[in-house]
Amino acid sequence: MIYLLVLKKSDTIAIELLCKLFISIQTKLSYIWYSLIKRLTKMNLLSTNELAKKLNVHRITVVRMVNDGRIPHIKISDTEYRYDLEKVMTHLEANTTNHKAR
Repeated sequence: MIYLLVLKKSDTIAIELLCKLFISIQTKLSYIWYSLIKRLTKMNLLSTNELAKKLNVHRITVVRMVNDGRIPHIKISDTEYRYDLEKVMTHLEANTTNHKAR
């Protein structure tokens, strides 16, 4: 089935404006993604396993800390996270209390 679309001059102008707007939005989104990727690649991000080794804890402990909101993280997907070691260490030091041995 073939459809013929008859447009008025005002319709074509509106379509042109929408196309320009779309291109403008697409360009801005591309810039935002580029900036985000650029910032993320400058950071030394660790995987969950790598962070667990650095903290000398089990991987599951790191996952629990993420779920409890105890460490800063970047969510990559539903099951993948990345961590900036410097931010994690700063956060843990600021939120850890020293207990005296009895």
